[in-house]
Amino acid sequence: MKQFHDIKLYAATLLTLATMGACTDEEQGHTPLAPAEENIMFLGSVKETKEISTRSDNYIIINGQNDGYGEMDFYIYQKIDEQDPTIRIYQPSGGEQGRLETKEEQEPLKWESTTASHLFYAWTQPNVDTDGEVTGGVKMDNQTGETYPTTGTVIFGTEEKTKLEHFIVTKQGPLTYDENNQYVGLHFYHPVGKIVIDNIRHFRADGSSEPVTKCTLTFPNLYTSAKFVVTNAATPPYSDIYTEATETGIEWNWREDGQTNLYVKPFTFAGEEETPYYEQPGYFIVNAEVTIGGASTTRSYTGTLVGSSPTITELKGNQELHISMQITDGGGTGIGSRIVDWEDDKEKTVPQHRVPGIYTQEDAEALLNALQSDPVNIPDYLVDIDEDNNTKTIRFFTHVDWRGATGAITIPEGYVLDGQGYNLTLLQDGVNLYGDKGEGEEENIKNLYVNGDEYKFKEKVEEPEPEPEPGESVGNE
Repeated sequence: MKQFHDIKLYAATLLTLATMGACTDEEQGHTPLAPAEENIMFLGSVKETKEISTRSDNYIIINGQNDGYGEMDFYIYQKIDEQDPTIRIYQPSGGEQGRLETKEEQEPLKWESTTASHLFYAWTQPNVDTDGEVTGGVKMDNQTGETYPTTGTVIFGTEEKTKLEHFIVTKQGPLTYDENNQYVGLHFYHPVGKIVIDNIRHFRADGSSEPVTKCTLTFPNLYTSAKFVVTNAATPPYSDIYTEATETGIEWNWREDGQTNLYVKPFTFAGEEETPYYEQPGYFIVNAEVTIGGASTTRSYTGTLVGSSPTITELKGNQELHISMQITDGGGTGIGSRIVDWEDDKEKTVPQHRVPGIYTQEDAEALLNALQSDPVNIPDYLVDIDEDNNTKTIRFFTHVDWRGATGAITIPEGYVLDGQGYNLTLLQDGVNLYGDKGEGEEENIKNLYVNGDEYKFKEKVEEPEPEPEPGESVGNE
């Protein structure tokens, strides 16, 4: 008989725990669908515009095919509450909307629990290796232990000598599964600045001129390298990773026919107050091949970025500085500069949009308007299309408020709404959400909560024909 009482007590305990869990989830607005220790799904994108903004559509998706990131390792650091950090190596899955997957046989990073605090840092380590020695780009410190180092040195210079076009860093979190679901968006920034020369023209003393096709520019006061700590990253574009820089003097062999860009530590043109012009970070020397009196010769000219623009006084991380220059015999150097979007020729074919889905209330309202229009016309930036599996998926990346909706809302055949555990708020009276499976067996609404409760799939039904009024004839008589 005692055994029977024990079973009753055990059942009552389970019921109490379940009730407590339900209350907690109700307070949080939704109930997580996935168990603890689920693999984290990382989605990578890169910030390309010059202005600091949180709008998701300012990022390009890392697709691993035409963007130069395909064979690159992404180091992802995870720290859960007060535990020791864990680092894993990921790579782009290839063409699949920014998804990063663990390299080789590495164990994926997981959610510890639905409420534990997870902090993430991620970065790439592009470099030029000459005979086993990193001579340019990102040189990490030697590994001492089982985890990968998070400190190192950035050696600046041209792309050919550094590969710094694809040096990117991000920090995300702290995050919890309950607030974020299984997806973590890694929004990367370039923590270096890029300098591009648009053109150089030589003006002779008699007023005639010619284009300069190659020259050597020396920036004697720019740092050649800098120490960095990835976990110092706090604010985009994450130039705060740098901790120490001492040696200066960058030489840039520029040629017009094979554009070589320069990658540098972010800097202010004038430097400290009252710094002599020849000691300013923006000071440079040009040694150019020019033609004088019909003979080719090499002349030296000096200039400074200070005053090259009425509004630009520094080059920040994730910015691209374009320079147009005039070198004049007996008259010094004239220069104009402008900041433009960070661009990479290899990335121009990559779609300029975010990972498709619902991120904001504005997105949610755009989807609602599309679903209730005739015909239904859902914007492309909300739909993740997998051509291999012939699926069109609309994902929620936030809770959605559709209390302004009236009448029925239907997810049409051919589309799947994946709520990813987020909550949809609807008014109770007269507003219902339906799915349309078509001829398939799979429900096309999943992982969704409505008004705090798990959504139960409702099949779209045809509206019944209205009943005839008394006295009206029905059919042919």
